[in-house]
Amino acid sequence: MAYSGVQDCIDRRGEESLRPLADDPHAGTPAWDELEAALEDASDEIDAYVGARHELPLDPVPRVLQRLCVEIGIYRRADSADRGTEEMRRRYEDGIRLLKDIQSGRASLGPSDPDPPARSDMPAVSIEAEPRSMTREDLGRIL
Repeated sequence: MAYSGVQDCIDRRGEESLRPLADDPHAGTPAWDELEAALEDASDEIDAYVGARHELPLDPVPRVLQRLCVEIGIYRRADSADRGTEEMRRRYEDGIRLLKDIQSGRASLGPSDPDPPARSDMPAVSIEAEPRSMTREDLGRIL
């Protein structure tokens, strides 16, 4: 099952901007089968990254993955239909970078993350010192 559906894409981008991605963009009513298939593929691509760190399937689906599914799915469909834009490619690449960060633990899935990244990149700080050899009182007597 896809992390997002066609309606999510329409809600984010608007139907008119997505109409060229319909099966037959010249038909009176758009057929969204190809976009739906691209969203399934996008979900599989997301799982390939997220599954390396988290147990799948994720329930509930984090909002960040729903958004990434929309961006990746739109890009995949547009690319296969030769209707891709530079903006679509940039959004896709940004999404893949975020997925790589989630996979490595540099980013989380948000508040609903079932396994938030450990802060292992922050070393523990320990300070050891000898006892003071001079106090304020000692300094006051000298001056």
